Parts: sequence; C-alpha cells; structure tokens
Amino acid sequence: HVQPLHCISDTNQPGWPRAMESSEKSLLDSHLTLIIVSAKSDFKRLPLTLASLVCHLDYRQLSKVILLVPRQHATLLEPFLVGEASGHWPWPISIMPDDNILQHTHTHSYRLQMMFKLVIAQVIKTEYYMILDSDCIALSPIHVTQLLWQQNMSSSKTSHSIPSHQALYQLEERSDHAEWWPESEQLLQIEPNTCVTNNPSTKSIGVTPAILSKSIALMTLCRLQKLY
Repeated sequence: HVQPLHCISDTNQPGWPRAMESSEKSLLDSHLTLIIVSAKSDFKRLPLTLASLVCHLDYRQLSKVILLVPRQHATLLEPFLVGEASGHWPWPISIMPDDNILQHTHTHSYRLQMMFKLVIAQVIKTEYYMILDSDCIALSPIHVTQLLWQQNMSSSKTSHSIPSHQALYQLEERSDHAEWWPESEQLLQIEPNTCVTNNPSTKSIGVTPAILSKSIALMTLCRLQKLY
C-alpha cells in the first residue's frame, strides 16, 4: 500500500500528471539527500559502507543521510545513529521505518526494495537523492558539486520549474537488464522503444548507486496511480 498522492494534470505532458507541490519549503536543487535501503540481513555490511562515507562524503550541500529499514529492525541501529550518537556523524543522519512510506508484508522482497527507491521521493526535501544499497562502498572523495552540475538556462525555462542543476548518471550495457525496459514500458503503458531504444547494443542508465529526481519519481507515481 502506497500513500496516495495529490496529482494534477499537466497540459504539457498529457497522461503524465504531476504531484501538487507541498507548501513546505524545499531545499535548493543544488543539495542532495542520501538514502541507504537496508534490512537486518544486510546490517553486517553497513559498518564498512558508513565508514567509507565518513572518510569520503563531503558534508557541504548534503541535506541528510537516511537509512530506510524495516520498523522491526530499526531498534538495532538506534544506539549508533539516534540521540547523542547522531552528533558523532559529519552530516545529519536518521533512521526511517520503511512502512512510513509503503505498507508491506514481504520485507525481503527485491521488488519491494525497488518500490522504496521510488516512493521515498514523497518525503525527501531535495530535488535529487542518491540511492545506495548496504554493500556500496565509497573509494574516493564524493562532493555534491561533482554529482550535480548547474545548467545554463534562460529566464523562460526557469519559469517552468525546471531544476537549475542536473545529476550525474552512469551508463551500463542495455543487455545487463534487457527485460527491464520493455517491462517498464508495459507497466507504464507507453509505446515500445520510447523509454530507451530497443537496440541491444546501446547503453542505458545504470542501476544502484544512482541519483534520482524527486520530480520525475513523483510523476511516475502519479502515472501509476492514474493507471491502477
């Protein structure tokens, strides 16, 4: 069960409603939120992941680090991340029970993890958020300014709420997850070969770790809400 969204039609993109903007002030799109999706079975990997981020993740323009975990597992992490312990980290860090955003029963479902990475957009306050799994390790310095770069835009474009920054993304062989693209087009009920080319020799957007757009994630959720 996903929290329902308040969506409105978009005359520029019929069939793709967009989420109504919250009255709560959001941070500039030059900031980044970091999301780590985890569960008890993966907690043994978290110390190395977090230690590597402490060494390499620059706090500047980083809004928050959020660990999204099953509610019944959250208490295992609280002694290290909540209360006085939170002050030992170089950036704001918190734990979020995953049923806050998605009611579920199958905690260890791979599909469920994929849904979390989409529906988390409903609660973050930055335009961009980076998704990490528990086994992601930072090997070199990470600066938000290297991940989000500023666009040169005319005043006419800025009036249409286009983000002033774009996010870095990585490419992979389309054949690595060949079935994902046609299945996504089928789920979203869009014409084949419009999401990405169906040429198997071309590159496509890679998977986790990845930087996602809150606006696009919410638009996708509104599309799914309208269809189903």
